[in-house]
Amino acid sequence: MKTRKKTAVFALLLAVCLLLGACSSTDIKKQNAYELVKNAVEKTSKLDSYELDMTTNTTIDMMGQKMSTPINFNIKAEGAGSSLKAIGTISMSVLGLEVKGDVYQENNMIYLSLGGMKFKIDASAEEAKTYQFADTEEQLIKSLPEDVLKDVQVTDNADGSRSVSVTVDGEKFTGIYNELVSALSNADSYSEYAKDIKTEITVKDAKVDINVLPNGYIGKYELAFDMDIKISSASEGLDVSSSVGVEASASFKDPGSKVTVTAPSDLSEYVDYSKIPGMTF
Repeated sequence: MKTRKKTAVFALLLAVCLLLGACSSTDIKKQNAYELVKNAVEKTSKLDSYELDMTTNTTIDMMGQKMSTPINFNIKAEGAGSSLKAIGTISMSVLGLEVKGDVYQENNMIYLSLGGMKFKIDASAEEAKTYQFADTEEQLIKSLPEDVLKDVQVTDNADGSRSVSVTVDGEKFTGIYNELVSALSNADSYSEYAKDIKTEITVKDAKVDINVLPNGYIGKYELAFDMDIKISSASEGLDVSSSVGVEASASFKDPGSKVTVTAPSDLSEYVDYSKIPGMTF
């Protein structure tokens, strides 16, 4: 009789677990690669405030000429969506020219202080994409499908964190990180040159490295991949190929701790970029 009761109780608990998903372990030491990454991405995405360092470096090889464009952000953010407030510093190198500045975002407006100039841009504008660090973070930090991680072993680190490293098929990678691939390849901008423009992007040699801290938050999320890009237009007689190498990473600083964002005191001095003659990005 006791055995039957225990069996019935066990069956009931199992049913509750299946219905509510309440029996998945929250101890990162007991999680496999898929559970570890999935839970860490979900937990980190719920942060109301955070600080992180984010980098992207694209190296373009076209007709034997190489050009690298490293961009570095330090970001402090709080809130989400339309209530997002974020402040940070940006540094990038374009054609050997070093550019540094300050960025602030609030009420869907981005305020930039670059090269002694202060201007503001609507966050939804095409020209604002480079400075949309919140969007770039969301494009970068993705959960990975179970089939990608099913045979991947988790590495236990001396500091109590755990790490996952996996190579991903190019087509699968493009499906997961399609927004990031499109943004870093500038795919949307090519259509401006001709109506019949055709763009082919092939991703290869893709690798993802994710470090999860003992508290279950993401410590560092890194991507590295190559793209072959072909652009053609019959009307313009265009047929160009290039190779692009990409490295991107996001490193959180003490995730879970409260971060407060204070607006700069000089926002009234920023001028709408569209009203500045000859202003381009």
